[in-house]
Amino acid sequence: MTGAPVTGAPETGTPATSTPRAVALVGLGGVGKSALALEYVYRHADEYDVVWWVPAEPVELISGHLATLGEALGLPRDAGPAATIAALGRAGRWLLVFDNADRVDDVAPFRPLWDGGHLLVTSRQRGWGSVAATVDVPVLRRAESVSLLAGRLPGASPHAMDQIAGLLGDLALAVEQAAAFLQHSRTPAEDFAALLPHRLEDVTDLGEVADRPGQTVANLWDLSVRRLSARRPGAVELLELLAFGGDEPVPLDLFTNAPDQLGDGPLGGDARDPVAWVRTVGDLVGHGLADRTNTAVKVHRLVRATTRRRTATRRREACLTALLGLLRAAIPQRIQSNPDAWPRWQALFPHVQAALDRPDDQFAAPGRADLSWLCDRAAGYLREQGLPAAARPYAERALAHAETLFGPEHPEVASCLNNNAMTLLDLGRPAEALPLARRALDIALRVHGEQHSDVAVALNNLAGVLRELGAPGPALGLLRRALAIDRRLGGDTGPDIAARLCSLAQCLRELGRFDDALPLAQAALRMDEDLHGAFHPVVAGDLAALADITQDLGQPGEAEPLARRALAIDEGVYHGAHPIVAIRLNSLAGILQDLGRLDEARECLERALAIDERVHGAVHPAIAVDLNNLAQVLQDLGRLDEARECLERALAIDERVHGAVHPAVAADLQGLAHVLQDLGQLDEARQLLERAVSIDTAVHGPDHPVVARRLRNLAGIYRALGWAEPGAAATVRASAILAAAARRPEDPTAPAP
Repeated sequence: MTGAPVTGAPETGTPATSTPRAVALVGLGGVGKSALALEYVYRHADEYDVVWWVPAEPVELISGHLATLGEALGLPRDAGPAATIAALGRAGRWLLVFDNADRVDDVAPFRPLWDGGHLLVTSRQRGWGSVAATVDVPVLRRAESVSLLAGRLPGASPHAMDQIAGLLGDLALAVEQAAAFLQHSRTPAEDFAALLPHRLEDVTDLGEVADRPGQTVANLWDLSVRRLSARRPGAVELLELLAFGGDEPVPLDLFTNAPDQLGDGPLGGDARDPVAWVRTVGDLVGHGLADRTNTAVKVHRLVRATTRRRTATRRREACLTALLGLLRAAIPQRIQSNPDAWPRWQALFPHVQAALDRPDDQFAAPGRADLSWLCDRAAGYLREQGLPAAARPYAERALAHAETLFGPEHPEVASCLNNNAMTLLDLGRPAEALPLARRALDIALRVHGEQHSDVAVALNNLAGVLRELGAPGPALGLLRRALAIDRRLGGDTGPDIAARLCSLAQCLRELGRFDDALPLAQAALRMDEDLHGAFHPVVAGDLAALADITQDLGQPGEAEPLARRALAIDEGVYHGAHPIVAIRLNSLAGILQDLGRLDEARECLERALAIDERVHGAVHPAIAVDLNNLAQVLQDLGRLDEARECLERALAIDERVHGAVHPAVAADLQGLAHVLQDLGQLDEARQLLERAVSIDTAVHGPDHPVVARRLRNLAGIYRALGWAEPGAAATVRASAILAAAARRPEDPTAPAP
């Protein structure tokens, strides 16, 4: 006994006369109920004249144990329970312990009716309230589990012992069994901890507890399951399904909302009948194999592991097929920017994850389509929660299964390709996303033709990839095509129209066409506020786009409240450490910088950087953006050495992610050149700016306005170096590019927004 807290238990230091006359210690098998009862006996034996331990399993032997007690009290062996109770009363103070009792009726005759007698029961079953004060015995606290292991395994790593305890669910018997095995086999605790996550089902019979010969976690609940099977077969089927879920409580409506997924067996019938369902869940809980709240049921991880262990291959496949179907029927399909869907996803995702993390060879053919669908949607959910690295394996697996199931030219394959492309985009890998987005568009066009919503989505996604690659010009044409399709299909209003308008506004801003972008962003905001209300992530995106454009138009004072409102919405909708919050902080910081509130801007950027480093690790384009923006503020604050460090790190990240020739690299080079110029290192600054001009020329062509802006900056460096002729030449060339761009007509073949 390690002293686990037990709500309502007799205090071990309290005199026997103050405890309840009857107490039932109730809990999961292996949790330590018998040990707790035994500890109470040891501590209080001298307070009683008679203490008798009655093993109550199997029930047929109870009468024999009581007959032996009667003989000890001077009765003939066939005296019977009533005579035994009377003799106990004459003997003075007494304590009877019924260990592992199964039925109230077996114990009720021995309930003390007067002071001086006490009854202590241990049981996995619920429902003792009519004869005893019920005490729930929980699993060990983590510190107690680790202490138990440490007492048997001197020198073992505390971290490894903590892992072992957690993976065993802090079940007392399991922890003791593991300690015995590790001590006997001399297996390092670190090796055992590494084995448990992958082979939990296979290690439940390793080791043996000294006072429980022949009993291990592997067979601990066999009798309970056999009894439950005889009484309520549907409850055993429910246990088998729950065994393939996760550690968190499973909502009970997962089963009752889609009973057809359960087939025509006992559980399917029970799920269709409210009264039968109450009995089924009640019996599962009543037999000590699960706990429940009002709306959910939870099974200990070791009960689940041993249930999976004894489940035959065909039944395992059937359980996984049914569970996948139930989950697909229960979770909302639309995830992106849909906060109403997230609570249901949050409740079910641990079970989606547990099911999907089974090896592919455990899934039968009937469940493969649901497997692919759930992998794809799980990736989408993780992306929405700001976890693209965790999403990537599910997205890849979904695509592989979809191609196997449906062939390479199928809408489901296109959907998976789009999700993979967007996941790579979130990971800062747009070059890898590009061929996937193009293939998704090709499939959509071949399957549906031009006028289909899937084509509009694919066009929008491809445009997003191109914008990340620094090619807003080609992206603009794709976005206009997408908008035209959506208008032909659904009219001039709706969520898709608003999304396209916002994307177009952002693309036009990237092209420097701020006046054209402004009315589109305003229209998107009005439309989305009408559709979603004022507090919605889609509205936050519109506000952020409008704030950026307003700032670019030289109105930072008007932009600030828009940016702050966008930030407030996203902080309320998403958790605090979400990449979208970091994006909003960057936008607000730029506005504050323009307003001369540099310390406020710095605080925003430092917070954004901390968020992105937590989510993405050390190397990601978003971190480079944070560093670049932070460097500009530090430069304005006169903290040039810190600014230089930020820009050098940003440059290293962007070169690693994008390669040497990319617009982001050119932007880093220009920022670093400005800092070096302020530090008086003009020649180093010149070299960086010349490289930036070379990159932009390669990416955009020699006559692009971005090239002109770089040339103007380079001309300033040349003049500072005293190089009058190169400075004049750069200025003339920049002016010519900008003049030509101003005269250049817009592509007349592109449909207007």
